[in-house]
Amino acid sequence: MPVEVASATDVGLVRTANEDHFLVDDELGLYIVADGMGGHSGGAVASRLACSEIRTFIKHSFDAVEEYKSGTQTDSAEISSLLNFAIQHASGRIKQEGQRNMELRGMGTTIDLAMIVNDEIFLAHVGDGRIFLQRDNEIHQLTNDHSLSNELLERGQISSPTELRGKYRNAVTRALGHYESIQVDHLRMDLFKNDRLLLCTDGFHRYYHAKEVDAFLGSDEPINDLVDHMIKSAREAGGRDNITTMVLNVVSSSPTADIERISERLDVLQGMTLFVFLDYKELLRINNTLTLKTYPAGETIFEEGSPGDCLYIIIDGQISVVKSGTVVADLNRGAHFGEMALLERTGRSADARAATETTCLLFHREEFFRIMRNHSQLAVKLLLSLAKVLAGRLRTTTNELEKAKINDEVSILK
Repeated sequence: MPVEVASATDVGLVRTANEDHFLVDDELGLYIVADGMGGHSGGAVASRLACSEIRTFIKHSFDAVEEYKSGTQTDSAEISSLLNFAIQHASGRIKQEGQRNMELRGMGTTIDLAMIVNDEIFLAHVGDGRIFLQRDNEIHQLTNDHSLSNELLERGQISSPTELRGKYRNAVTRALGHYESIQVDHLRMDLFKNDRLLLCTDGFHRYYHAKEVDAFLGSDEPINDLVDHMIKSAREAGGRDNITTMVLNVVSSSPTADIERISERLDVLQGMTLFVFLDYKELLRINNTLTLKTYPAGETIFEEGSPGDCLYIIIDGQISVVKSGTVVADLNRGAHFGEMALLERTGRSADARAATETTCLLFHREEFFRIMRNHSQLAVKLLLSLAKVLAGRLRTTTNELEKAKINDEVSILK
């Protein structure tokens, strides 16, 4: 996939050494920004070692990527696993080097990594660097900071990062080199033409909110000038830390039909009550778990009493819900049905039939529970939305029963 890449790093106005490092390997499609920590030399060693070790590991295991590119290996989870293993390996090497050399003991580094495979991008994140996506004139932060201040904010224990003082204010809760293994955040997404991504260290993003990042990425200046402009702006804003920015600009992507199909899926998900609390990266994560299936007109999708294992989301067409031979509802684009199957293995409460040729996204119980296990914040949002949907269904059913009861009583009186 043709991608323009530009990157730059600067020591800033306060530090005497630059502990940031970045890597650009167009052959592997690998792009990394690292922010080292551990003193004048330790941080610089850690960030450089992380980039080189990850690159070497991926290069030696690139057969898996080639298989995925050719379609002989269809599971994208294999690519995320490869990145995870590469980062774990690098973390171990940094820790090992710190133990071997007393001057480097305690060194570590953050990592923000992007690897492009065909028309997809695989992201990996550890620490308080950030990855932003600008798409369709909107800006999305695709990473959460692994920092003490952010974790306390998410728990509601503080209302602003400024409440933390001294050395704890910039404390990082995850970094390569500090432990034998490290938890890595992963995200996969399709790339569209004109997508623009920014990988940066906190030396840049500490000065700018998302809207300001959007203004930078929306510039029409050449991206080499853009990254220099961003560095200069961060210096002028204070430059209290090393500053690194990397911009990836997608100049072409999948055939238009594929882009439209993926965009349509995301548009439908964004408009659903079930996903109303999700941010963009969480929608991408949900989208990655869904399977697409088309049903011809007249086909029965499932029958009353049959076991269910998935929720259906209508992308196009119409579904008729049939109870005891009577159509009780017609569902169109954006509607969903079969949600109880996510929670338990009870039989379906009605038939579902395709009134016209209908395309649905299927959200399987297995994927739902995988999210429950691995993404606690996303899980809470999904469960809250699901509870609201089911509560609404219960209220509707209760009202209908009350109306039926009143009608029966009126008939008796007559």
